[in-house]
Amino acid sequence: MNQNIIENKIEETQIRHQVLCGAYASILENLGDVTSSVKDNHTGVTLHLPVEKLDYLISELEKMRTEMQWIDEQAKMMHVVQFGKQQKETEK
Repeated sequence: MNQNIIENKIEETQIRHQVLCGAYASILENLGDVTSSVKDNHTGVTLHLPVEKLDYLISELEKMRTEMQWIDEQAKMMHVVQFGKQQKETEK
């Protein structure tokens, strides 16, 4: 696979990560409104969010997971190709 494609995918994933961090920050800022709340109990913290915010976060996480899996697969393939090239050079 072309190195530029992988680098572009990595950059896109980093941008998505920044967007997701912004979404988390926005949710934290909105916790004071009537549609969001945090309840602390003995087993942990329960976060109540409007469904559309939760759906957005889930959607972004799924996209990032898919892209990271693709990047991992490409990196593994590149490693195998590189290892094969090294083996051929060693045999010479």
